[in-house]
Formats: sequence, C-alpha cells, structure tokens
Amino acid sequence: MKESKRKIEIQEIQENSLIENPFVCSERHRIFFKGKIGKQFSFNVQFQQWLKNNGGKTYQDAINAYKEIIKDKKTNKTTIARQFEYNTYIRAFFEDNKGKSLENAIKCWKYKKSLPGHNCYERTDLQAINNAL
Repeated sequence: MKESKRKIEIQEIQENSLIENPFVCSERHRIFFKGKIGKQFSFNVQFQQWLKNNGGKTYQDAINAYKEIIKDKKTNKTTIARQFEYNTYIRAFFEDNKGKSLENAIKCWKYKKSLPGHNCYERTDLQAINNAL
C-alpha cells in the first residue's frame, strides 16, 4: 500500500516571513509571537482578525500591529462582539456597580436571561440580588 498523504513543509517563522493566506492560529505561531513579544502574548480577537485580513504582510508587521492593538486596548474600551452577550452584560454591571461581586453579577445575569426581551444590563436587574437579601 502506498501512502498518498501530502507532507506540509513547516518552515521556521522569521520577522520577514510572509503571513500565510488563509491564516490559521497554531502553536507554532504562538511560540513565535511569545518569543518576539513576550510571555504575555495571547491571540486576542482583534489580532486574529488583523492576521486573517493581512495575509501577505510580514510577521514584523504583525508584531507592530499587535503592539498597537494592545496600546489601543489600554486607552480605549474595546467593542465586545454581539455573540458575547454575557461578557457585555458583566462589563456593564460592573461599570454601574463598583464594588459588587462577580457572584452578584452572575445572579443578575441569570435573572435577566429568565426574562423575555433583550439581555442588556439595566439597573432594575439588581432586584435579583436585592430580593435575595
């Protein structure tokens, strides 16, 4: 029997290497970026989108873009994608309720999810924890 699987040649990534198109996040990419950016590196949503939209640019361009994305995240609030309602709700809860616990936020979230309509945080959701006291 002949084995007809194609072997994919994996080349070492360099700063001047071109980003593949289509780009797929992998452990080899993670190792490269951690080595160049530092152990704090992670594939955040904005960076993944940048990589997928910039095939053909260099990995040095990607490193520069990552640093800009992180800098921007520190000064501007990031937009949470619509499918992440829970994260959006929890963020809004804490913006309105400094000092409350994550446990309180989760109780309010569960209460909100049990109601018909939208799942956006409203101050009236606090009745979920106020009624429990």
